[in-house]
Amino acid sequence: MCESNVYLKDGESEVMLMESVDIIEPYETGLKLMDIFGKQLFIQAKIKDMTLLNHRIILERLPLDSVKESPKCLSLTAI
Repeated sequence: MCESNVYLKDGESEVMLMESVDIIEPYETGLKLMDIFGKQLFIQAKIKDMTLLNHRIILERLPLDSVKESPKCLSLTAI
């Protein structure tokens, strides 16, 4: 199995966002995650750290001033 769990860095802790992520698509306003079951999630974040051997991807929220307003931009919302 090659999929990874994705976590959001929240201060000193990490909160799991999604398990078994197979695809990460970068967008100007963030990242779209898709798991092996087809569930999708868009988050205004960037990749902070990846440890593929341990199947872990850590995300960090984008600063609000760096995210452009867009009607298609959903924050932590399932698509």
